[in-house]
Amino acid sequence: MAASLDISRVCEENVACQDDHATIKCAECGTMQCRACDGLLHTGKLASHKRAEIYSQPLCERECSKSAIVKCDDCGIKLCNECDKLLHQGKKRSSHARVKLDLVPKEETLADKKELQETTLVEEHNQKESELDNHEQKENEFDNEEAVSSSFLLVNDKEEIMVNSKEEFVAKLGCSLDSSVKVVSIFGNTGDGKSFTMNQAFFSGKEVFHTSPSQTSCTVGVWAAYCQHYESVIVDTEGLLGVTNDEHQRNRLLMKILAISDVIVYRTRAERLHNDMFNFIGDASEAYLKYFTPELKDLSHRYSNSDVPIQMLGPTVVVFHETQNTYPLGTSAEGDNDAMGAEKQLMIRFSECNKVPQAFSSIEYVGVKTMSPPTDFEPFQKCIANLLANNSVRTCRPPGIIYDSLSALNQKFTGEIDKVVVNTFPDEYFSCRVECRACGVRCSKSMNHERDGLHHIPPPGSPCKFLHQLGNQVLLCNFCYGNGEENEVIPKSYSSEDSSWTGMLKFAWSGYVIECPTCGVIYRSRQHWYGNLDHEGKITHSKIIHLWPGDVSRSNDGTHSSRRLLEGMGAVMSAIGNVTSVPSKAVSGWVTDQIAPSYWTPNSKIMSCRDCGNPFGPDDFKHHCRACGKGFCDSCSPHSIPVPWRGWGLTPVRVCNKCHAHYTSKSDEAKQKSQGATPTDSSDKVSTRYVGEALALAVNSAITYSKGAITDATRPSYWVPDYQITHCHKCNDEFKSISVKHHCRSCGQGFCDSCSSRKACVPLRGWDSPVRVCDSCYKKLTSRSTKSS
Repeated sequence: MAASLDISRVCEENVACQDDHATIKCAECGTMQCRACDGLLHTGKLASHKRAEIYSQPLCERECSKSAIVKCDDCGIKLCNECDKLLHQGKKRSSHARVKLDLVPKEETLADKKELQETTLVEEHNQKESELDNHEQKENEFDNEEAVSSSFLLVNDKEEIMVNSKEEFVAKLGCSLDSSVKVVSIFGNTGDGKSFTMNQAFFSGKEVFHTSPSQTSCTVGVWAAYCQHYESVIVDTEGLLGVTNDEHQRNRLLMKILAISDVIVYRTRAERLHNDMFNFIGDASEAYLKYFTPELKDLSHRYSNSDVPIQMLGPTVVVFHETQNTYPLGTSAEGDNDAMGAEKQLMIRFSECNKVPQAFSSIEYVGVKTMSPPTDFEPFQKCIANLLANNSVRTCRPPGIIYDSLSALNQKFTGEIDKVVVNTFPDEYFSCRVECRACGVRCSKSMNHERDGLHHIPPPGSPCKFLHQLGNQVLLCNFCYGNGEENEVIPKSYSSEDSSWTGMLKFAWSGYVIECPTCGVIYRSRQHWYGNLDHEGKITHSKIIHLWPGDVSRSNDGTHSSRRLLEGMGAVMSAIGNVTSVPSKAVSGWVTDQIAPSYWTPNSKIMSCRDCGNPFGPDDFKHHCRACGKGFCDSCSPHSIPVPWRGWGLTPVRVCNKCHAHYTSKSDEAKQKSQGATPTDSSDKVSTRYVGEALALAVNSAITYSKGAITDATRPSYWVPDYQITHCHKCNDEFKSISVKHHCRSCGQGFCDSCSSRKACVPLRGWDSPVRVCDSCYKKLTSRSTKSS
């Protein structure tokens, strides 16, 4: 034979030996062992293992006291495994022919056979006696209890009560009308063993409620049975999350059963409690308080004259939780009770899910851990027994009242239900969350769709409502609207083709205009001397639009026309002032000479200062001394003294340096004689000049004072009033008394000069030419124009 001969039947444990031959087989260990390993392993609790000597074996002929495994035909001896390896080394001996020794089964003695037969007979006898005892016990438990033999269909899956009267209901239960019972119902997901739980807990394992190992639901509708031991009506319901044609109708049926129950069992077989349990119990509590409590109170008033107790509190909920690998609530890894308690942990979970069950009188928790079947129902049975025995919260009542309550609730809450299919991934997961500022409708586009340049489009059939403060009404060209186009138009001071000067003149003559981008100017407010019609209806078509956050409100009343006129006039006056600054100096000089006193030197003859001799430039002011009448510059005539002899009264007026030094030391009489003039000389001319200066001062003060009033009067409706603007809307810097407040023509907020230095067209506000806007609006307007192009 080859050198790699596979020598089998050695010890499979190999804990007290090394490749010894096995002579004993253990049925419970499932291995063949040598005597050394057998003696080491089967001590203590393992000594009761069933073992047998399966064969006998000759010893090694090399006197090693071990069992022989093979026989070498060339050597003519029997060898153990170690001697075989040691002897057959090298090229010559490794080629020796070796064969396995056949195992010789050990024959059982007659004593062994007799002992085995006696042991078998004793075990069979004990097993038969145990079966008889169990059968007698079950017969005693169900003696005279014919009602537990089967259950009956109380309500089918169409919410139809299958019992016609309370007498028939009592007859099918197997009790009398005078009995006092409670109702125990069970709920839970399909496949969690609800029917099996009720059979084990109330009927000692007898299959009163049908169970099935198939994938289809074994309970459809509502089934009922009577338990005489607990004097209770046991109700089995259809499982949640099961395949059904109408899930909403099933849930309503379950709610009716819950309303007539005294104890509600929620059966769950999961490693951890799922949210569907908390949602079901929490929603059931809310529905019970909102809909079923008033109906049950009305029903109790019908029996107010009888001895029927009124149930003031809701039923008790028992959460029966079975796990296999995890620990139930209220227990730790060492099996000790948790200090917090299972019920308190349940209430924390209800609070986290925002489903606090306020309708139920109490919530109990029963948790069991099943490492291997069968399930231990003893803790659950004890909890149910205590709740049914306690009448302080829920008392017993006749079964006829239970039937009447169910019939009344089923008659009240019946009818078709919309088959709303709950989507696993609703649109709220992916749609835009922006809502219209006017009507609150949500945008139907996907999230962050603004990056793609898409507009907010509401769902079809959701018109908006008009709000005056938002200005979400737009005007459309009626002619274009009839052709299927929606061109938005806005009243404005002048058309886009008119310049500022021409537009202001046309606005003063014919009023504001409405211009369509396709049809051009379609309306002027004062086009005719009389008989001008309103534009709405015939010229324009009004439309209510959705106004989203960030969108500008529309201004269709032309309120900013005055502001545009004011800014246009300011631009015109500024242009005139810049172009005609020199002629205006000449005109003002000529007017001054016309009202000047006779002793003043005319402005046309004053070329330089009388005192310092510096020539006057085109922008320099010429000041007349009120005493001598000569022309001086500003630095040579800084003083003011009363000059009554010239007719200026006692009010100090401007004089030159020489006159100030000369007249301050003399009396009025000396001053008059030295000058050679009387107070009446040229009094008319002096009075004219005096009145002109006072009038100019008054007009200047009036213009300065009324500037804020004029600005506020011409403020567009969407502009924030000046008195409300105390800080820049962007940089939040405080405006001081000399700071200039700029309004953004797009959003209407107040900004400083550095935060609103850009200009852009704002057609939605009626500004066709570039106007001042803030930096944020400038980015929006430029990006919008880029996308549209």
